[in-house]
Amino acid sequence: MAGQDEMIYLSNCVNAADANDKFSEVAYFSHNTDTSPAATARAPTEPGKTAWWEGGTPVEVVFADGNKFSANIPKDVQVDGAFVGQGKNSGGLFSCWRHYRPNAYSHDDVVCDSIYLCDHNSPPEASLKVDFQLGTEFVEVSGEVDVASWFQTIWGRRQATSCLEQSEQLPNSDCSITYSCWSDPTQPWTLTNGMARTLVDIVAPASRKLEVRQVRECTDWNEVPPFKCLAHDTVTVTHSQILKSGYLDVWNVYPDGSGIRPSEASRLDWSISCPVVRADCILCHEVQAGLSFGAALGTLTLNPEVAGIFGVASAFTGAFCGATC
Repeated sequence: MAGQDEMIYLSNCVNAADANDKFSEVAYFSHNTDTSPAATARAPTEPGKTAWWEGGTPVEVVFADGNKFSANIPKDVQVDGAFVGQGKNSGGLFSCWRHYRPNAYSHDDVVCDSIYLCDHNSPPEASLKVDFQLGTEFVEVSGEVDVASWFQTIWGRRQATSCLEQSEQLPNSDCSITYSCWSDPTQPWTLTNGMARTLVDIVAPASRKLEVRQVRECTDWNEVPPFKCLAHDTVTVTHSQILKSGYLDVWNVYPDGSGIRPSEASRLDWSISCPVVRADCILCHEVQAGLSFGAALGTLTLNPEVAGIFGVASAFTGAFCGATC
């Protein structure tokens, strides 16, 4: 067995002369344009029953020439064309795909439905999942704060696979910020840069709420004791309420059927320290809504912007408030 255009069907078959004579087989096609298999081998099943291809236990067959083929399909995926797992023989690895085709081929008075197709096309790459975990406290600062300018400080703190953890004074305020991060050492700079950009470009705009209040300010004081206000005026003051803390959790997520568990790739924590700190779930939920990009709260949504930041084909994001909210 050889050739990059070879393919293998994992099939369920029936004897055309006896509907009760059912079995499963692995059919080898030398070329993907062939209509009849070059070789077949029955899968181990009880008489009259077809194989359970899925479940995480590889199904192995032995062809007449002694070549073995095994397929590992962890779970039943019903989407046609979806990647479901891998197969292998003495020549190398195959990618396996959902490929249900009734009466896909026949031979020796046997009619077979293909269930899966295994070939040498590359399996889909892993995608990323980025969780925005949000704290339930916020800091309050006078004026309209540009939160992106605060989070820009991450660029001086992030390193190839970690962050400098000393607190840094934030511009035009009596507040400071502290970062902590790590990333997969096999991807230096890629993940820390991606997290930094996500923090500045995506988290920052959603993390601030403006509170506008009407207050009375004295405009004329008695110049001799007792110093009393002789006249006052009503003025409008603006305060910025900013999410105090949170973290980005980045995961590698592999296609259904790959058998590969999600793995944590990197994480970035931030915490802002200011004189005025309040706890309020309302702001957390507003930030959560802003970071959910129209999806239902607490669910994942496909996010092309984040995918572009990390340079991957696809990325999913979800925003979650702390358990107390």
